[in-house]
Amino acid sequence: MLDLLEIASDGLKLDHSDWTLVKFGDIAVQQKQIVDRENTELARYVKGEHMGSEDIHLRKWGELKDEYLGPAFIRKFEEGDILYGSRRTYLRKVVVAPFEGITSNTTFVIKANEELIDKRLLPYVMLSEGFSQHSIRNSKGSVNPYINWKDIAGYDFLLPPKHLQKDIVDLLCSIDALIENRTMVSKRLNYALALYFDKEMSADHKNRTVLKSSIKKIVAGKSPQGYPQPARSSEYGVLKVSAIGDGEYVEAENKEIVDQAKFDSKYEVNKGYLLVTRANANLSGIGRACIVNETRSGLMLSDKTLRLIPDDKVINDRFLFQQLRTKEYRSYIESAAGGTDAKNISQKLLLEAPIWLPELPVQEQIVVTLSNFDSAIEASRNEIISVKALYLSTINQVF
Repeated sequence: MLDLLEIASDGLKLDHSDWTLVKFGDIAVQQKQIVDRENTELARYVKGEHMGSEDIHLRKWGELKDEYLGPAFIRKFEEGDILYGSRRTYLRKVVVAPFEGITSNTTFVIKANEELIDKRLLPYVMLSEGFSQHSIRNSKGSVNPYINWKDIAGYDFLLPPKHLQKDIVDLLCSIDALIENRTMVSKRLNYALALYFDKEMSADHKNRTVLKSSIKKIVAGKSPQGYPQPARSSEYGVLKVSAIGDGEYVEAENKEIVDQAKFDSKYEVNKGYLLVTRANANLSGIGRACIVNETRSGLMLSDKTLRLIPDDKVINDRFLFQQLRTKEYRSYIESAAGGTDAKNISQKLLLEAPIWLPELPVQEQIVVTLSNFDSAIEASRNEIISVKALYLSTINQVF
């Protein structure tokens, strides 16, 4: 694997003389099989929000028995099919389905024309910069831009001959496997951190209280109407609720453009802020916490997110952040949150969440260990970022 990575790092130096100019519609076939949801054995569904950006692996999905789905969820997909988000194509959502299920009619279900292309190569074509820019340019609508199949079917590019496709796939799959390996390392480190904290907390049955006893102030955000495109560093934007991931601040594609006249500096987001989600489409997205790790001016807090300002006389902010990731806290949030379509929790109920609050010296000892875990997790995350940059660079060298 390392030899292949060295090849990718040095540049592929490809000879395109025997490559063939093809259209995307020649090598990809759209599937339109309709599912009668009242009479089907299919059990799982995939929404656009389940698909990650620039990640061919499907890591989330839903169970049909758990949630009401609107009438748009009629499209069947099979294991190995490619799912492509046709809305907001700048998000670059391309995943390979690991099972059969149902998706909406705004998600394209695609099979490879295996006479022309190795089916494992097709998702990499769709992650290329050329394909993505073509899709963005040809999208229609301003509020929720979408692409039609005929428009992406017309995208043309150079396709390597069959005998070379396997070597290219092997290289790309090797880099992808390395990313997956490092991702697993990061997950295990996070699990070990949580296990350590839970063990320390469970050993102390006395110092229990509620969140409001450690909070000096809560700042609620505001959401002026914006545009669905992600705001670049030179633009004013609103932080979308999806920026608060499962214990981490997710920087990519989570800033929505807003006019400068509507920007309110009272709600500006700064590095080091402790943020908590108060509303989300899914219950699992309520009460999530993160510490902002980037410095960026011109970014507002949305009304679906709260900033917690801890009382530093009673609690360490890193210690508090870990409190907001415990199983005890999550269980409380999921029982206290309300709403039918969108889920939410009031500030009053949030402040009643149970926490562990030992003396500051005890907290600070624990924070030393937490910081060691943080450093290892950050190193692992940086390695993933580096290898992913090589991965995308290699795709673009080919396509």
